[in-house]
Amino acid sequence: DGDKLGQFVIRGVGELSVKNDLDREAIEKYVLTVAATDGTFVSYTTVTIDVLDDNDNAPVCTQPYLKVELNEDVLKGT
Repeated sequence: DGDKLGQFVIRGVGELSVKNDLDREAIEKYVLTVAATDGTFVSYTTVTIDVLDDNDNAPVCTQPYLKVELNEDVLKGT
């Protein structure tokens, strides 16, 4: 449960894998409920996946050129 977009798959050996690329800008966290069974008993656990950001957006400059002049005795952080 919790995988409404079908981003993940559980393989036959119980390995949870990503089926599609994940985009942190769209969804930054998935909380999945996973069930395991031996045919008689069922057990559930919660898996939380935090998606880290990938720098997939090119930088955007609002000005093609910017000139800044500072005095050499300016305070740090100015």
